[in-house]
Amino acid sequence: MEHFTGPARKGAAAAQALAQAFEALRLAPIPCPLIGNDVGRRLPPRVVAVLRKAGIRTLAEMTLREPRRKRWWRGIAGLSKAMAQQVEGFFAAHAGLTERARALETYLAQRRMPVSLAEWDPRTPLPGNLDGETGNIARRL
Repeated sequence: MEHFTGPARKGAAAAQALAQAFEALRLAPIPCPLIGNDVGRRLPPRVVAVLRKAGIRTLAEMTLREPRRKRWWRGIAGLSKAMAQQVEGFFAAHAGLTERARALETYLAQRRMPVSLAEWDPRTPLPGNLDGETGNIARRL
């Protein structure tokens, strides 16, 4: 990342360094979404505005509201069918999020912490098998 900060450089060496930096970015893995991520990090701004107005702050809260049933979005004021399809597309691409959210709810209930993810503070550290950092949690539960 040092190639993108500091004073501008010119010449062949600078162009080569910039090309290498772009190649490193191109090859870098795309960060996997975590259930504690703010919805604003992963969903379109128009959808985020509606979700936040409904009190949905994190992907965990959204996963538990987005069950696999028809018209789930009708309970969220201002969320259109088209917006709901954007949310569904995101969760379809990241299917492990729902599984991790349900595991988190179980974890919170077992420790007599707030059972509702709406009450959960996403800054609360999670055990490694629930944060999603290392991949699919199903194998470790």
